[in-house]
Amino acid sequence: MCIRILLKYKELNKKIILFFSLFAFMNPIFAVNTIHILGWSGYLISTPEIAKATKQVETKCNVNISYDNYDSYDQMLEFLETKNNYDIAILSDTFLRGIKKYIVNNNSDSYKLRAGYNPTLKKHISLSNYPNNVTIFQIALTGVIYNPKNVKLDKNFDLKEAFNIATKYIVVFLDDPYETAVMMQKSYFPDESQKMTYKKIIRNLNLFEQKAKGKRIYFSTGYEPRDLSSDFALQMIWVGDGLIIQKIAKNTAGENLKYIIPEKFNYVTSDILVNFNNKQSTMCVMKMLSSKEYIRKLDLDIFYFSPFLTASKLVMTKSKKYNQLEIAFLNVLDKSNNETWLDAMDFTNHQKVYNLWQKIRGEISYNRSIKNY
Repeated sequence: MCIRILLKYKELNKKIILFFSLFAFMNPIFAVNTIHILGWSGYLISTPEIAKATKQVETKCNVNISYDNYDSYDQMLEFLETKNNYDIAILSDTFLRGIKKYIVNNNSDSYKLRAGYNPTLKKHISLSNYPNNVTIFQIALTGVIYNPKNVKLDKNFDLKEAFNIATKYIVVFLDDPYETAVMMQKSYFPDESQKMTYKKIIRNLNLFEQKAKGKRIYFSTGYEPRDLSSDFALQMIWVGDGLIIQKIAKNTAGENLKYIIPEKFNYVTSDILVNFNNKQSTMCVMKMLSSKEYIRKLDLDIFYFSPFLTASKLVMTKSKKYNQLEIAFLNVLDKSNNETWLDAMDFTNHQKVYNLWQKIRGEISYNRSIKNY
């Protein structure tokens, strides 16, 4: 009898498990799906606070998030070309024109998530012909962090001044051929159209190589120990990373580095969110990651800017420096036309640009080693 009861219990248990399995399959509320996301390294888990917010997205949408990192445009393109299982991606809008064939999903209604954006951003989105499945995730503004013990900079700073300073002190450029080409364009050819063609990029990088010859120039996209060197003068860097470097310098060496946003070559760029399909679980995650609440948490953690930011809705935070930069960002945005944005590049000649950049970096590094600095 006990055996028969046990067998009946096992049979009933199987039916219960089968019932809930079928119910979960039919009802997304109970199904735990995996959402595959591609993005820049560490974006959704940059700190415990952001990891917690991302975990809340998983809980709310009843999903597990699988996150693939990339650290360069080349890796980003490789992922897009070789993998087709992504549900969502965080990509640079610098290459929006070149990657549209990989990301367009015109049946998506993610464009509705842009409803509360800053009006200037809405205009930019319209002029740039964003696909329906794209939202803006974070916005960056380029500036300069510098050591006031060695140099005095103001809003009129440009790369001509940077090359002069690099004769004596360490100057760090963004390790990015496209952004360097744009800075050269704004510093040396301000009267030309700022639309970046392949010919302009090559011309500007060749000019950069010429101007950098024999100078104390390095490349980076974040904090480096040399930022605390007594010979450090300045570093081109995005606003958020600039604030982080300031904190590190203050906490580790007591250095009071300054940050400015030069009027001559500042420009705006952004990372975008893209949903590749319209599944309920995908759209739930897309909606939450695109929300004002999630983006604000990220803003206050990595010090970039929200697409929802407007002067009338500016909320003061504990970080006065960050609020000052938000105001500066809005001033740039309010005065902007579409050329204030980093022009979207095409991947057609990317390998040629990348090869030239590698050559330039190698020669500059070699020349530094010869001069022993």
